[in-house]
Amino acid sequence: MISIIRPITPNISPIRNGDMGFIIAWLIVLAFAGLSAFFVANYSANRFKTNPKKTAVYFISISVLLTMMMLCFFGLTATTFKGIILSLVFTLSSFEDIRIRECDDFLHVLILVAGFIGIGMSSLVTMVFSAVFVFAIMIGTAVIAKGEIGGADIKFSAACAFLLGIEKGLFGLMLGLTMAIVINLFRNKRNRKEGFPMIPYLAVGFMTAYFI
Repeated sequence: MISIIRPITPNISPIRNGDMGFIIAWLIVLAFAGLSAFFVANYSANRFKTNPKKTAVYFISISVLLTMMMLCFFGLTATTFKGIILSLVFTLSSFEDIRIRECDDFLHVLILVAGFIGIGMSSLVTMVFSAVFVFAIMIGTAVIAKGEIGGADIKFSAACAFLLGIEKGLFGLMLGLTMAIVINLFRNKRNRKEGFPMIPYLAVGFMTAYFI
Protein backbone atom coordinates (compact mmCIF):
# COMPACT_ATOMS: atom_id res chain seq x y z
CA MET A 1 0.00 0.00 0.00
CA ILE A 2 2.88 2.36 0.73
CA SER A 3 3.97 2.18 -2.90
CA ILE A 4 0.76 3.82 -4.11
CA ILE A 5 1.02 6.79 -1.77
CA ARG A 6 2.01 9.93 -3.66
CA PRO A 7 5.54 10.97 -2.60
CA ILE A 8 6.55 14.51 -1.71
CA THR A 9 7.78 16.18 -4.87
CA PRO A 10 11.21 17.74 -4.19
CA ASN A 11 11.06 20.32 -6.97
CA ILE A 12 8.03 22.09 -5.50
CA SER A 13 9.76 22.89 -2.21
CA PRO A 14 10.29 26.68 -2.01
CA ILE A 15 13.21 26.24 0.37
CA ARG A 16 14.93 23.84 -2.00
CA ASN A 17 14.38 26.17 -4.94
CA GLY A 18 15.36 29.29 -3.03
CA ASP A 19 12.55 31.15 -4.83
CA MET A 20 11.41 34.03 -2.61
CA GLY A 21 8.23 34.53 -4.63
CA PHE A 22 7.39 30.88 -4.19
CA ILE A 23 8.03 31.11 -0.44
CA ILE A 24 5.75 34.13 -0.16
CA ALA A 25 3.04 32.29 -2.11
CA TRP A 26 3.29 29.33 0.28
CA LEU A 27 3.04 31.66 3.28
CA ILE A 28 -0.03 33.37 1.80
CA VAL A 29 -1.75 30.01 1.27
CA LEU A 30 -0.88 28.89 4.80
CA ALA A 31 -2.17 32.20 6.18
CA PHE A 32 -5.38 31.80 4.17
CA ALA A 33 -5.86 28.28 5.56
CA GLY A 34 -5.16 29.43 9.12
CA LEU A 35 -7.46 32.45 8.87
CA SER A 36 -10.26 30.37 7.37
CA ALA A 37 -9.83 27.83 10.16
CA PHE A 38 -10.02 30.66 12.72
CA PHE A 39 -13.41 31.82 11.42
CA VAL A 40 -14.73 28.25 11.29
CA ALA A 41 -13.46 27.71 14.85
CA ASN A 42 -15.15 30.90 16.02
CA TYR A 43 -18.43 29.71 14.48
CA SER A 44 -18.05 26.32 16.16
CA ALA A 45 -17.17 27.76 19.56
CA ASN A 46 -20.20 30.07 19.50
CA ARG A 47 -22.57 27.35 18.34
CA PHE A 48 -21.43 24.58 20.66
CA LYS A 49 -20.42 26.78 23.62
CA THR A 50 -16.84 25.55 23.74
CA ASN A 51 -13.65 27.32 24.78
CA PRO A 52 -12.85 29.72 21.89
CA LYS A 53 -9.06 29.54 22.34
CA LYS A 54 -8.88 25.74 22.54
CA THR A 55 -11.28 25.40 19.61
CA ALA A 56 -9.20 27.83 17.52
CA VAL A 57 -5.99 25.96 18.31
CA TYR A 58 -7.66 22.68 17.33
CA PHE A 59 -8.96 23.97 13.99
CA ILE A 60 -5.95 26.08 13.01
CA SER A 61 -3.40 23.38 13.87
CA ILE A 62 -5.15 20.77 11.76
CA SER A 63 -5.74 23.15 8.85
CA VAL A 64 -2.18 24.51 8.70
CA LEU A 65 -0.61 21.05 9.07
CA LEU A 66 -2.75 19.54 6.30
CA THR A 67 -2.21 22.57 4.08
CA MET A 68 1.55 22.26 4.47
CA MET A 69 1.32 18.58 3.52
CA MET A 70 -0.82 19.36 0.50
CA LEU A 71 1.58 22.06 -0.66
CA CYS A 72 4.38 19.50 -0.48
CA PHE A 73 2.36 16.83 -2.27
CA PHE A 74 0.50 18.88 -4.85
CA GLY A 75 2.15 22.30 -5.00
CA LEU A 76 0.20 25.50 -5.69
CA THR A 77 -2.60 23.76 -7.57
CA ALA A 78 -6.38 23.46 -7.56
CA THR A 79 -5.93 20.14 -5.76
CA THR A 80 -4.40 21.94 -2.80
CA PHE A 81 -7.14 24.56 -2.61
CA LYS A 82 -9.81 21.87 -2.88
CA GLY A 83 -8.02 20.00 -0.12
CA ILE A 84 -8.04 23.07 2.13
CA ILE A 85 -11.81 23.33 1.77
CA LEU A 86 -12.14 19.61 2.38
CA SER A 87 -9.97 19.71 5.51
CA LEU A 88 -12.05 22.55 6.98
CA VAL A 89 -15.31 20.72 6.27
CA PHE A 90 -13.90 17.49 7.70
CA THR A 91 -12.73 19.23 10.86
CA LEU A 92 -16.07 20.96 11.39
CA SER A 93 -18.01 17.77 10.63
CA SER A 94 -15.90 15.79 13.10
CA PHE A 95 -16.21 18.47 15.77
CA GLU A 96 -19.98 18.59 15.33
CA ASP A 97 -20.32 14.81 15.42
CA ILE A 98 -18.27 14.61 18.61
CA ARG A 99 -20.29 17.35 20.30
CA ILE A 100 -23.87 16.49 19.29
CA ARG A 101 -23.62 13.28 17.20
CA GLU A 102 -25.00 15.08 14.16
CA CYS A 103 -23.68 16.65 10.96
CA ASP A 104 -25.47 19.44 9.12
CA ASP A 105 -26.53 18.71 5.55
CA PHE A 106 -24.86 21.87 4.26
CA LEU A 107 -21.48 20.29 5.06
CA HIS A 108 -22.27 17.37 2.75
CA VAL A 109 -23.29 19.86 0.07
CA LEU A 110 -19.97 21.70 0.48
CA ILE A 111 -18.10 18.45 -0.13
CA LEU A 112 -20.15 17.86 -3.29
CA VAL A 113 -19.48 21.40 -4.52
CA ALA A 114 -15.74 21.08 -3.77
CA GLY A 115 -15.74 17.93 -5.90
CA PHE A 116 -16.18 20.06 -9.04
CA ILE A 117 -13.00 22.05 -8.43
CA GLY A 118 -10.32 21.20 -10.96
CA ILE A 119 -12.23 18.42 -12.75
CA GLY A 120 -13.90 18.14 -16.14
CA MET A 121 -17.58 17.36 -16.66
CA SER A 122 -16.53 14.09 -18.28
CA SER A 123 -15.75 12.79 -14.79
CA LEU A 124 -19.27 13.45 -13.52
CA VAL A 125 -20.68 10.01 -14.40
CA THR A 126 -17.86 8.24 -12.56
CA MET A 127 -18.24 10.55 -9.56
CA VAL A 128 -21.97 9.88 -9.33
CA PHE A 129 -21.39 6.14 -9.64
CA SER A 130 -18.81 6.30 -6.83
CA ALA A 131 -21.24 8.13 -4.56
CA VAL A 132 -24.07 5.69 -5.27
CA PHE A 133 -21.82 2.66 -4.78
CA VAL A 134 -20.49 3.85 -1.42
CA PHE A 135 -24.00 4.92 -0.40
CA ALA A 136 -25.20 1.36 -1.03
CA ILE A 137 -22.29 -0.08 0.96
CA MET A 138 -23.06 2.19 3.91
CA ILE A 139 -26.75 1.33 3.80
CA GLY A 140 -25.86 -2.36 3.91
CA THR A 141 -23.40 -1.76 6.73
CA ALA A 142 -26.02 0.19 8.67
CA VAL A 143 -28.46 -2.71 8.34
CA ILE A 144 -25.84 -5.20 9.56
CA ALA A 145 -24.78 -2.88 12.39
CA LYS A 146 -28.42 -2.48 13.43
CA GLY A 147 -28.53 1.27 13.56
CA GLU A 148 -24.98 1.96 14.78
CA ILE A 149 -24.34 3.94 11.58
CA GLY A 150 -26.52 7.02 11.19
CA GLY A 151 -27.84 8.93 8.22
CA ALA A 152 -25.17 11.62 8.59
CA ASP A 153 -22.42 8.98 8.32
CA ILE A 154 -24.00 7.60 5.15
CA LYS A 155 -24.41 11.01 3.50
CA PHE A 156 -20.92 12.07 4.53
CA SER A 157 -19.38 8.92 3.00
CA ALA A 158 -21.35 9.24 -0.23
CA ALA A 159 -20.34 12.90 -0.64
CA CYS A 160 -16.68 12.05 -0.05
CA ALA A 161 -16.85 9.21 -2.59
CA PHE A 162 -18.33 11.65 -5.10
CA LEU A 163 -15.31 13.91 -4.65
CA LEU A 164 -12.63 11.21 -4.46
CA GLY A 165 -13.84 8.66 -7.02
CA ILE A 166 -14.41 4.94 -6.66
CA GLU A 167 -10.89 3.74 -5.77
CA LYS A 168 -9.96 6.49 -3.34
CA GLY A 169 -13.50 6.57 -1.98
CA LEU A 170 -13.47 2.87 -1.14
CA PHE A 171 -9.98 3.08 0.32
CA GLY A 172 -10.98 6.00 2.56
CA LEU A 173 -14.19 4.29 3.61
CA MET A 174 -12.50 1.00 4.50
CA LEU A 175 -9.72 2.78 6.37
CA GLY A 176 -12.16 4.91 8.34
CA LEU A 177 -14.44 2.00 9.23
CA THR A 178 -11.50 -0.19 10.21
CA MET A 179 -10.07 2.48 12.52
CA ALA A 180 -13.49 3.05 14.07
CA ILE A 181 -14.02 -0.65 14.77
CA VAL A 182 -10.52 -1.39 16.08
CA ILE A 183 -10.17 1.71 18.27
CA ASN A 184 -13.63 1.43 19.79
CA LEU A 185 -13.27 -2.27 20.50
CA PHE A 186 -10.62 -1.23 23.02
CA ARG A 187 -12.31 1.97 24.18
CA ASN A 188 -15.71 0.37 24.74
CA LYS A 189 -14.61 -3.11 25.82
CA ARG A 190 -16.63 -2.78 29.02
CA ASN A 191 -19.76 -1.67 27.19
CA ARG A 192 -19.84 -2.87 23.60
CA LYS A 193 -23.32 -1.37 23.07
CA GLU A 194 -22.12 2.17 23.69
CA GLY A 195 -22.24 4.27 20.54
CA PHE A 196 -19.50 6.55 19.25
CA PRO A 197 -19.11 9.34 16.66
CA MET A 198 -18.20 7.79 13.31
CA ILE A 199 -17.43 10.87 11.20
CA PRO A 200 -14.03 11.66 12.79
CA TYR A 201 -12.76 8.22 11.73
CA LEU A 202 -14.28 8.53 8.27
CA ALA A 203 -12.74 11.99 7.91
CA VAL A 204 -9.27 10.64 8.68
CA GLY A 205 -9.81 7.79 6.21
CA PHE A 206 -11.02 10.01 3.38
CA MET A 207 -8.39 12.69 4.03
CA THR A 208 -5.70 10.02 3.85
CA ALA A 209 -7.19 8.79 0.57
CA TYR A 210 -6.98 12.35 -0.79
CA PHE A 211 -3.19 12.10 -0.77
CA ILE A 212 -3.08 8.89 -2.79
